[in-house]
Amino acid sequence: MGKEIKENMNKTIIPKWMYTLENYVVGNNEFVYEAVQAVIKNPGRIYTPLIIYGKNGDGKTHLLHAIEDEIKKDSTLNVKYITTEQFVADAVKALKNKEEQNYISLFKNIDVLLVDDFQFLSGKELIQKLFFDVFSAMIFSYKQVVITGDALPEKMDINSEKFKYYLDMGLYAGILESDYNTRLEILKRKVKEANFQIEEECLEYTAREFKGSNGRLIGLLERIIVLASLDNPKGEIDYEFIDRNIKFFENAEHKEELEVNDA
Repeated sequence: MGKEIKENMNKTIIPKWMYTLENYVVGNNEFVYEAVQAVIKNPGRIYTPLIIYGKNGDGKTHLLHAIEDEIKKDSTLNVKYITTEQFVADAVKALKNKEEQNYISLFKNIDVLLVDDFQFLSGKELIQKLFFDVFSAMIFSYKQVVITGDALPEKMDINSEKFKYYLDMGLYAGILESDYNTRLEILKRKVKEANFQIEEECLEYTAREFKGSNGRLIGLLERIIVLASLDNPKGEIDYEFIDRNIKFFENAEHKEELEVNDA
């Protein structure tokens, strides 16, 4: 098996310290949180596969790393986080070199497989077959598989009916769009982490006026903090200042949507 693929299997792409169960804001997503807790307590014995779906930036990657962190704390199970893009890239190399079985064997000793951005497997028939071989072997060995995606598998181009059936054997847990109280709690926690002072009414205003993903909300707050620090030594923030930055984010998001639609 290629050295590069083996190294990729041991690679961590996201700084995991950012994504713990402790700093995940549950808010109005009690169902998905309870499902994650159940998997952590009984990996491979309940809800396998667990399929977490929701919009980009709403905390799916956070939950995957939180599962990894919690299971590693209390057990010796072999836990592996991998993005679908990385799986696809490595699988393409394996197919090209006729090393499919060697690639599949790399997953043999993994007890908990955490797969991010499953939607990137859509339409890739040969890669799906490789993934299915890994996936089904784990499911029927009472090992844990957790998958995240921006859409339900039923909306993806999956060639194998058997694959679809096995996915449906698991639990689907959707991440809901954060409500006002959840957004406010996220802002409060992030301000505290940044050791920065923002009046509560300004945080309430931001949580009420901003309509976007949690990731975008955090990005907005980071921009507000940086610009407030640069604009004046006291870092004073008012509603007008917040509005300007919300409009900046809304315009940027609209531009991204246009670019995607034109691509």
